Amino acid sequence: MKASLMAVLQDDPNWADALPLVMMGMRASFKADLGRSAAELVFGEALRLPGQFFDKTTDVPQSQFAKNLQRVVASLRPAQTAWHQSASGRPVFMSPHMRTATHVFVRVDAHRSPLQPPYKGPYKILERGPKSFLLETEGGPDAVSVYRLKPAFLLAHDLEADRHGRSPLPTSSGRMIRRPTRGQTENLGGGGVVTS
Repeated sequence: MKASLMAVLQDDPNWADALPLVMMGMRASFKADLGRSAAELVFGEALRLPGQFFDKTTDVPQSQFAKNLQRVVASLRPAQTAWHQSASGRPVFMSPHMRTATHVFVRVDAHRSPLQPPYKGPYKILERGPKSFLLETEGGPDAVSVYRLKPAFLLAHDLEADRHGRSPLPTSSGRMIRRPTRGQTENLGGGGVVTS
């Protein structure tokens, strides 16, 4: 819309006066992926543009008009939606590492603050299905759609700590704490990166 307004407003800087014309142009323009304009999708027919109001009309007998209308309506087919799968009919891309991963990150689909990370995890995969994976989360086992998952590539010592589990440590006040495993750099030799 901004580009359209800038094209119309080369001489006149008052964008509020040009907005109706730009909006009509956007709604009446043909969308190649939909095969129709936005107005045709909403109203079922094309918008009548200002130059089309005064066209010459030819009288067509009602019986002929009804036959033409019936023929056109019979030939109508719904437009195929473009967002269910790719044009080739293949499913949407999924990382090949998802078949062998032991841990995954889960995309947060809720509204996030600007500094909140887009993924939670990593979570251990308990069971794989064609459309969802059963994950071990903080709240217990949870089934999550594969479209929200991303394979986690963990270091070998992170996997060892996960397998053995770290016992919580008591503080001087008696509370139990668990030391973080991220950001520690001790004994990284020989561990390397594991594609989990």
